Amino acid sequence: MSDLDTYKQRPEDLMSDAIAALINPSTGVTMSDLSLSIDNPGTVIVVPSSQTLTQPGWLYYGHAEARYSTIDFESLLGTFELRLMVAMPATTMDIVTTLNQIFDLAITSDDVVNEIIPTLTQSGMTYLVKASPTSTMWRGQRAVKLYPVTLPPSES
Repeated sequence: MSDLDTYKQRPEDLMSDAIAALINPSTGVTMSDLSLSIDNPGTVIVVPSSQTLTQPGWLYYGHAEARYSTIDFESLLGTFELRLMVAMPATTMDIVTTLNQIFDLAITSDDVVNEIIPTLTQSGMTYLVKASPTSTMWRGQRAVKLYPVTLPPSES
């Protein structure tokens, strides 16, 4: 899998394979013995499943934490000026939908602070797309210069 492919997959979808790669085969532990959950963005909690804990001879108790890095909006999208035309009224999710299409990303409504975009003028406005503090995948913010969609006058 390429690095770009991981930007389209949620940590929730990747964590089982990532944790499986860390298990020492000599322990006899398999992924079916474990329960995984994201506690905070960047932390996966690994515990034996409730069914596993009732198995006779099970030796492992407690939990482990596996850490991963969330992706910074600005690092991924670079520092060049992004300019987008926006049909009004618009929200942050309208901007994110366009960014997802341009960059082939998987930013969802859970990943951003969704706001109503103020009315735009012809001179444009710099707007910050901000990652939600609870996003399991993204962090930071990215400036985007927004301009209103202007259509040429129709000919009669």
